[in-house]
Amino acid sequence: MEEEYRKDFSKRLANSQTAQIAVQGFILKQKVPCSINPNTMVPPGGDPNNYKDGGDLFMHFRTEVKHNPSTKWTCKSDYPYSDLLICNCKSVDDQAIPPKYFFIVNGPMTHAALVDVNKTQDRWFKKAITDRRRNHTYDCYVTPLDSAKWMTL
Repeated sequence: MEEEYRKDFSKRLANSQTAQIAVQGFILKQKVPCSINPNTMVPPGGDPNNYKDGGDLFMHFRTEVKHNPSTKWTCKSDYPYSDLLICNCKSVDDQAIPPKYFFIVNGPMTHAALVDVNKTQDRWFKKAITDRRRNHTYDCYVTPLDSAKWMTL
């Protein structure tokens, strides 16, 4: 059975690579970055365990990182606001490709709150926030603190 499977494997692998390129082209037209993983044949006598498939391609998702240098929180319980500040509404709403994740990073860059947009966006609401450094008030998306995964960087 193994020999039958291997008999035309190189041809099937080449056809598969052509299909990967076609799918990558489609994904790129959707304005989502994408990369193809290399395909490698096991050489005659080679150990197949050293040539495991890493998947056909990777779609790269937009992730935003927001840093507030004046905060020193380390977890949900010492976060200084009643809601998690995500981002200026205009910055989110005006983007061609919406972010999939937001990392909200504390001042010392030791901890972050990870917000998965798809899982939490239904819990977001707008709140007027005043940036005291720039004396500017803007609408900001915020979400309950339990919408995020809190982590050490």
